[in-house]
Amino acid sequence: MLHELWEVARDRRRLGDWLSRYGYLGPYAGNLRSRSWRENAAPIHRLLATYRTVQDADAPGGVERQRVAARRIAEARLISAAPRTKRPGIRLLLKLAAHFIPLREVGKNSYLRAVDAARAGVRTAAADLARRGVLGDAEDIWFLTWQELLGELPRDVAATVERRRIQHAAFEKFTIPDLFHGCPEPTPLLTPVDQTTTAAEFVLHGEAASGGVAEGCARVIADPTTAEDTLQPGEILVAAATDPSWTTLFVGAAAVATDLGGALSHGAIVARELGLPCVTNLRTATTMIRTGDIVCVDGNRGTVTRLPPAAYCGELED
Repeated sequence: MLHELWEVARDRRRLGDWLSRYGYLGPYAGNLRSRSWRENAAPIHRLLATYRTVQDADAPGGVERQRVAARRIAEARLISAAPRTKRPGIRLLLKLAAHFIPLREVGKNSYLRAVDAARAGVRTAAADLARRGVLGDAEDIWFLTWQELLGELPRDVAATVERRRIQHAAFEKFTIPDLFHGCPEPTPLLTPVDQTTTAAEFVLHGEAASGGVAEGCARVIADPTTAEDTLQPGEILVAAATDPSWTTLFVGAAAVATDLGGALSHGAIVARELGLPCVTNLRTATTMIRTGDIVCVDGNRGTVTRLPPAAYCGELED
């Protein structure tokens, strides 16, 4: 996907053809309410503008070849360092890993295609209900259940939608723990820390997911659909988590840091494929770091260090 989008940026492929293959993806693609690239290609147009500023040496195809060569060297060293009796088993294990690990994405890919088909059906129904005056706005359909849409609608649709909209807004202010027994206890979401009241420098500890060290300006991205959240070449991508639609943001990034995830999470896998340092499971990176901070991502030790404010390079510098 990245290689073909790079080709579009170099005018060697048509964007329409690319969207016909990958348009079912998009930010928060697993959420029916989101808009896929098929529906809204604006984020891709902004991304193409960024791709055109990235040097050819960082093209996904070239990076992939470098990573494959590095992997083969590492495998050869591992095998040569092992006792002869262990080498056949190691070769088999490496072969199985190369086959099965990528298959983790196949199920997710199929799920996201199904979600996009369902999304298209819901939006078609929404347009019809809005045209007939049943809904005040087509987006109101997301506050109705599928049983109501396929059966009998609430007696007062507008009142039901409004009540559920208020409830939804209240739920968005809370989260639940990663691990729990029975009914989870909701806790308020953390809010970004005012950096003027914190220490000039601090270190966040997470899981080392992709080796290497990189330093640069942080770009905290909550919603990749907005223009102000466009990642620039050489910046550090900081996010709560990533999914397949975020893969396009990795080209040109210097490193990746996420609140959630582990060594086999999406962000970690893509970072390793592209040779980017990556630290996952930082928990509070998106609240402790702000766009423009200078940070150092150490993918070997699993740390992200925010450097003193004197190094700040963001838009607020003006």
